[in-house]
Amino acid sequence: MQERESEQNDVQRRTACSPVVRCGLAFIALLIVAAVLLPIFAGGRDGPRAPTCLRNLRGLAVGALMYAEDHDEHLPPLFRWDERILPYIMNRQLFKCPADSTACDLSYGMNREVSGLDVYTAPARAETVMFFDGAGQIVIERHEEGANYAFVDGHGKWLADPTVDFGP
Repeated sequence: MQERESEQNDVQRRTACSPVVRCGLAFIALLIVAAVLLPIFAGGRDGPRAPTCLRNLRGLAVGALMYAEDHDEHLPPLFRWDERILPYIMNRQLFKCPADSTACDLSYGMNREVSGLDVYTAPARAETVMFFDGAGQIVIERHEEGANYAFVDGHGKWLADPTVDFGP
């Protein structure tokens, strides 16, 4: 019987890990998990700001298209375009990109080539930019080395390449 207990103790000693070894193994496992997940979370700094910006631009595009319906199918002119579509969107917050840290209330630009454009006779409506991340006529890449755009047909898209079609 004593021999049997001795065998059991030997087996337990060989298979049992000390608490220090267990903690070390747990620490190594956590390091591996952190190494895998860190690039995922570090790359997503923009977080929910880019989709919110895209929704803002689509809202502006819808407001401009509603304006066009009331003005013989013509988009608003470039001069004070934001004030002209405000009654249709009824929310000043749509004019501000959440990733824009400047004090300016307007984070988006309107393509001068579509100013006063007849919406329904315009060629390539799905490819022609109406609004974009930027100031004046300059595109600003605020979202993961790219910018958001709203097109004349009302859809929005994030693009990494700012060489999009600004002409009608």
